[in-house]
Amino acid sequence: MKERTKRPKGRPPVRPFLTISREAGAGAITVGQRVVELLNHKKGDVPWTLFDKNLVDAVLEKHNLPKALSKYMTEDAVNTLQKFIDDLFGLHPPSHALVRKTNETILTLAQMGNTVLVGRGGNFLTRGLEGGFHVRLVASRDKRIKRLQEYYGLSEKQAAERMKTIDQDRRKYVSDAFGKDVSDIVSYDCVINTTWLSCEAAAQLIASHLLGQE
Repeated sequence: MKERTKRPKGRPPVRPFLTISREAGAGAITVGQRVVELLNHKKGDVPWTLFDKNLVDAVLEKHNLPKALSKYMTEDAVNTLQKFIDDLFGLHPPSHALVRKTNETILTLAQMGNTVLVGRGGNFLTRGLEGGFHVRLVASRDKRIKRLQEYYGLSEKQAAERMKTIDQDRRKYVSDAFGKDVSDIVSYDCVINTTWLSCEAAAQLIASHLLGQE
């Protein structure tokens, strides 16, 4: 974990923020929600907020975009031919434009502080900002498949296939948007294995560090 640095006198305090990168089924949403609960239990002046799927709504609102665009704003890999046709005929803004607007919103939320940002290469995008704590959650294949089975109500085979697809799409998103490898552990301040460490314990660990930053 990063060591705390002394803030120069006269500078206003910087609110911390958290980015969570994750393998499919590693428990990121459960951990993120619990971190927010633990931090808000402290009852600070500014409450913590989790941004995952609701990040899309934040992007649309910030940039005055129609809600119909939400289906194009996922970390899923875009079919190359369909993307070419859509961009050529102007059926929706080119994907790079949506990624740029998403990045702008993530940066704004991180600078506001007291935010938990899940996915979308948030750690790469905000690395230069003060106050960030960047975590990656991983777990064994069997553990992740079991969690996906329970969450989506899938068979073991279906869960394994979905896990593979999600991981591939997230790797491609980060590679295309930032030219980075999402699984590169040196890109994170902390890597937590939720195979044996419970989501509750992971959340406690993260929250403890963030409280120490304030």
